[in-house]
Amino acid sequence: MRRSTRVLLGAVLPCALIFPFIAGAPAMADSTTSAEFTRATCLGAMDDLAKVDVMAREKNWATAPEAAAGAQNNAFKMRSVWSVTQGDDKFLVATGDSLVGGNIGTATLCMVMFPGKNVRRDEFFTTMSGGMELTSTATMNFPQGYMEIYEIKGSGPNKQILQMMSLNDGTLMLSSLMSMTAPPAPPTPVAATATPVDGSVRAFRARDAHTVYVLGSDGNLWREFGTWDNAEQPRIQVDGSVSAFQALDADVVFVLGSDGNLWRELGTAYNAQQPRVQVDRNVKAFQAIDSTIVYVLGKDNKLWRQFDAANNAEQPRQNVDGQVSAFQALDADTVYVLGSDKKLWREFGTWNNAQKPRQNVDREVRAFQALDGDVVYVLGTDGNLWREFGTGYNAQQPRVQVDGSVKAFQALDASTVYVLGTDGNLWLEQDTWQTRKLVATGVLGFQAIDDHTAYILCPGEILFRVAMKS
Repeated sequence: MRRSTRVLLGAVLPCALIFPFIAGAPAMADSTTSAEFTRATCLGAMDDLAKVDVMAREKNWATAPEAAAGAQNNAFKMRSVWSVTQGDDKFLVATGDSLVGGNIGTATLCMVMFPGKNVRRDEFFTTMSGGMELTSTATMNFPQGYMEIYEIKGSGPNKQILQMMSLNDGTLMLSSLMSMTAPPAPPTPVAATATPVDGSVRAFRARDAHTVYVLGSDGNLWREFGTWDNAEQPRIQVDGSVSAFQALDADVVFVLGSDGNLWRELGTAYNAQQPRVQVDRNVKAFQAIDSTIVYVLGKDNKLWRQFDAANNAEQPRQNVDGQVSAFQALDADTVYVLGSDKKLWREFGTWNNAQKPRQNVDREVRAFQALDGDVVYVLGTDGNLWREFGTGYNAQQPRVQVDGSVKAFQALDASTVYVLGTDGNLWLEQDTWQTRKLVATGVLGFQAIDDHTAYILCPGEILFRVAMKS
């Protein structure tokens, strides 16, 4: 198995793009013929993808609109898709434009797919390299296979890239040629390298720059060290049929099953020496403060503070609030609660605490992150992100607008915050958007470890660990 090297974010074709094309499509093509067809179809069309369509009409290729409809995503815009019959050989050919842009510039792509699963990677590569000089730039490993990226030497003013996606048994699934124009100058210098961590990722939570919990799209939860295929420290399956989770450390993890049951697990769900403990059922969301105190939001939108388990007779659970949309607990007493009416409250003990009444922090709130009992970042329903002190109405220390058109964010402290825009660009900001640095483009989700390390989920359900250079 090839080990992954560091690559620029966005410089690869999303893996998920392959499957709408190849599922169930018949094909017959040997490896040498496939390479010759790919080179003849795509190499001469890098300066103008319309040449592929001209070739298609001249050779009476059939259009494949059903494949195009299934393959559009936010990283790739389809131009044309063709079903090709050439003697006994059949291929799918697609052209399109990369929508990633940002720190890698723009790109056009010509792809040839081999759904018959009888094209061998080594034979294909030998034929391709016989007609062009290729320099390996990266190999990205995934559980089901690997993506190889080569730069084509002497390909003109625009950088040209050959990509090959193969399964672990050496079967070639697709090959693409990409022509990349020079990127525009970013607002601030961008220097980041990325290491692929895993593929088919639904959710994740990193403990540090080495240990990360990964929830796969198949519902299996893993504890991984570095990357999923680390031979020196193999990943450990924590549980299956998982909906959500929270790891307190490298051993204790709370797991919410797809059936709504919440468990506290030690190491894994299969630990015979220390079996898992059921905390509650009919759970919608939760947050553990430590191994015994956990806030639980039921499917009825009632929020509870629980001690060890819901049925603890010695210390019964406490109803904190009702009609709750989201919440964040700071400790066993202070909790921020976002109501279904979009009002955000800071509560002490419970919502009806007469000795220390709850405080209205803001209204029309979509998301929030409290750093302590005073400083809180608030994302409004209009997409504007604010840093607030006490409340949004504090005349002595008015709130500060951090950014606009915000999709998600994560604050590290009262001045440093990662901001993901609605355009998919991820920024590291100091104080406000006026002092920010572009981290990556085409981002679906992220988690920052510190101001130079972050985990980033990209199109194709691919998880990267990004290291930024100062």
